[in-house]
Amino acid sequence: AVVSTQSTGTQLLLDTIHTGGCVDSRHQYLPLLFMALSQSNVSTLCTGPLTPFSISFLRNLKLFLGVVFKIKVKTLDSKEVGNRKGLNSFLLLSCLGAGFENINRAMI
Repeated sequence: AVVSTQSTGTQLLLDTIHTGGCVDSRHQYLPLLFMALSQSNVSTLCTGPLTPFSISFLRNLKLFLGVVFKIKVKTLDSKEVGNRKGLNSFLLLSCLGAGFENINRAMI
């Protein structure tokens, strides 16, 4: 049977949304990187279960940048409206950015 890549990608994204995430599980590391490199402000991300790669990436961010993420588990009522798969929880990741700046940017 032939399966279109569009339907497969759509299904993966919908599964991610139903598990509480706002980022595709294959690209979780990108917002984590942007959060770690941001100015010295607190950034927060809502996501479903972390992939093994994302867990390893969080360890590397702590090792190389000294950025530590606070991970909080939020529980939901399984009968809540919009909770189609009976989701029990999702993750809120937050961190204080390392404060990286573009040193090539012209000073005004």
